[in-house]
Amino acid sequence: MTIDELRVCAKLPPPKEKRHSGPPPGWVPPSPPPEMESICEKAIKSVEFVDHAKKDLDHVLLTASEDNESALYVRNGAKVSAAHSVMKKEGGALVREIKDSSGAIQDTLPMLRGINSTVLVNGTGTELHLSDCQILSPCDPGDMELEAANGVFAVFQGRAFLKHVKIHVNGGFGHGLYDSQFGAIYASDCSIFTTGHCASALATDQPGGDLYITNTYAVCTGPASAGVYVDGGSHAELYNCQLESSRGEGAVLCNDGFLSIFGSILRGTVGAKIWQPVSQPGNMKLSDCTIVSTVDSAFVFDGGYGIVTMENCTLLPALGQCAIESRRCPQHYDHIGNGTAILKDCTVYGD
Repeated sequence: MTIDELRVCAKLPPPKEKRHSGPPPGWVPPSPPPEMESICEKAIKSVEFVDHAKKDLDHVLLTASEDNESALYVRNGAKVSAAHSVMKKEGGALVREIKDSSGAIQDTLPMLRGINSTVLVNGTGTELHLSDCQILSPCDPGDMELEAANGVFAVFQGRAFLKHVKIHVNGGFGHGLYDSQFGAIYASDCSIFTTGHCASALATDQPGGDLYITNTYAVCTGPASAGVYVDGGSHAELYNCQLESSRGEGAVLCNDGFLSIFGSILRGTVGAKIWQPVSQPGNMKLSDCTIVSTVDSAFVFDGGYGIVTMENCTLLPALGQCAIESRRCPQHYDHIGNGTAILKDCTVYGD
């Protein structure tokens, strides 16, 4: 399927080519990775497992409660549709260490594979279509043992399409929508709430992950949790969204990713920032956006040296703070902000 065909399947509007031309020249993701490692496949459990088949799941309740267990796992080219259903992750930690009967560690599972996510979509040709569903992970938001209890995770070219889906996840590192290693998620008219630490509403990491999000409302209340977080050479486009973080940023771009946001409200302790690229500069485009900071500057190069282009945006920093600031990264003090901001027809408040 082409990108345009995928948009039609997900009932998403066509891209606004005049405003969003896709990743900038020279931004080329690396070659697709291999399939999920066999050690991961052995560790993953699921309440509903669909492997290389077509299946409809309407008006069902799937509840996962064990370690490394998903409510729904779709893989190996399967085509699954679910409507008016609930997928729930009630507990069970992400267990990375594989031990033998004596307790000796035999292997350690790699990160960013979606293990322990509420819904997991894996593999080339795999598609999951969710409409009018709920994704829930009601674990203790302060429980570090429940890391990576994500809402929906797409990996290794698996694709998820969501429309009118409500997501509420509480665990640490429990992102609402998360993809990695060439996974892709298309979401329209959704609502996402996260309460754990480092639990962004929208996140993509490692090469080739794609997010296409429209008309979506997201709220994050945990520390270090962004409305959208793009890292590791991945790509995200957002249209007409509202992203709010009470203890983190509205939007974060890290390393050599590409983030484009149109017609949206970004509100956080920092409205938006480019953070600590370590190899190639990231590229962020903000068009017709309102960028609000409740504590800090509206936009920050936080040890980052990427490029941000703002067109017809309004920047509202906190009282006494800057509209745009470049500074050393507080976590990595040797990284000094040295980015480039290009403003066109913007309204700027603050210092």
